[in-house]
Amino acid sequence: MEKRVWSAGALNHLVECRFQFLAIRLWKAAEKEAPQRGLSWREEGERIHEILCRFFHEYRRGRWTFADEERALARLEQLADEVLRDEERERDPFYLMIDKFRIKQKLLSIWKHEKEWRRKTGFYAAPAHLELSFGLPVCKEDVETGRLDPASRPEPVTLVLGGKRKVRLQGKMDRIDRDEEGYYAIYDYKTGTVPTIEQIGQGRSLQLPLYLWVYQQGFGQDPALAIGSAYYVKGNGGNAAANQRNKGLWRKEETGRVGLNPRKSLDPDDWRKTEENIQRLIDQSLSKAEQGDFAVSPTWDCPRFCPARHICRVDAWILSKKRGTR
Repeated sequence: MEKRVWSAGALNHLVECRFQFLAIRLWKAAEKEAPQRGLSWREEGERIHEILCRFFHEYRRGRWTFADEERALARLEQLADEVLRDEERERDPFYLMIDKFRIKQKLLSIWKHEKEWRRKTGFYAAPAHLELSFGLPVCKEDVETGRLDPASRPEPVTLVLGGKRKVRLQGKMDRIDRDEEGYYAIYDYKTGTVPTIEQIGQGRSLQLPLYLWVYQQGFGQDPALAIGSAYYVKGNGGNAAANQRNKGLWRKEETGRVGLNPRKSLDPDDWRKTEENIQRLIDQSLSKAEQGDFAVSPTWDCPRFCPARHICRVDAWILSKKRGTR
């Protein structure tokens, strides 16, 4: 397993249920997605990521400012039209019209929150990194056009977890903000449902802690300067700004730097324990996989929508659990 290059999603599948990982990642037995007349949820997320990346790349270059909201919003809508224009040749125009409206509403919601928290904190520095990739091909054209961060590296990052377990990772971090003192926060844009704060802390969603460790161990950042890592969600359909960055791992003593006061942020002792527990969970799952143990034995409850359900013996697993024969 040490030679395998993991994505956060693949590692998440393994920790969630080893049989799910076996079926989806090794057997490639996931059910095929039904044809879409409009954009799939995955395609929608990819388009929003590209729009926001290019939008904030232009902010770094001074093309718009928060002081001129009208110009900023006009440019955000223009970028959305540019990115979605290529879809017009292959998509049903009616469904694409609905997709465009929905995407623009999500972008508007993110903009409102972004503007509000920056006004509250007085923090107007451009993101330090946008679409920072590791272990993936680095295209020069993507870097020049602002679709990929210049600091991206084609080599995977090797994490050392718990002092001994080595895990090679590839992926892409959507956005990293860093203040003048070097304190940093990592964001992952999400347009759909996200895990609860409790689930993130339990290790049910590994992306946020993994990306923190990647930035620290792979890009030389001081762990003591981490503010946290969180999902940046769309909010409520373009309505008034709300706290859209609460769901994540935040260090209690530093959240004021990013205009947050989440009730469930972590004091230093809880932060250390959370990291240790998640690393232990990953190590235990990898150890079982190395021994060939891919049993139908979910770490928590079975996921509601499992792409391996059509070949899984989950009903027998649930029955044995109820009978106490598991």
